[in-house]
Amino acid sequence: PIGLDLEWINPKAKKLQSKFLNKEEQELLDTTNETLMTRSWSAKESLYKLAQMKGAIFKENLIIRSHSAGSDDYFDCQIRKNKVKYSVHLTSRRLNNLIITINSRNLQAF
Repeated sequence: PIGLDLEWINPKAKKLQSKFLNKEEQELLDTTNETLMTRSWSAKESLYKLAQMKGAIFKENLIIRSHSAGSDDYFDCQIRKNKVKYSVHLTSRRLNNLIITINSRNLQAF
């Protein structure tokens, strides 16, 4: 499966970050950075599409475990679905004011 999301950079993601990021994710990420919060929202949306799990709770089932910044941003993530944990690697690219996020490998259960 593919988890792909497109988002315009938007200050709303920074304002709403507490709705989709859990406490550990808020400590990991710079929640004052509008672009990073848009990337984080896009990562969560990509995970949601990849998980194909209606009713997923973004703060509990779709987890950002680490983030690295560069020309592209990378997120190490986890999907928690039916008591199984899946490792997911996402790539997030900025194109002008658009964020494009996609999984770079298939899901791996562990």
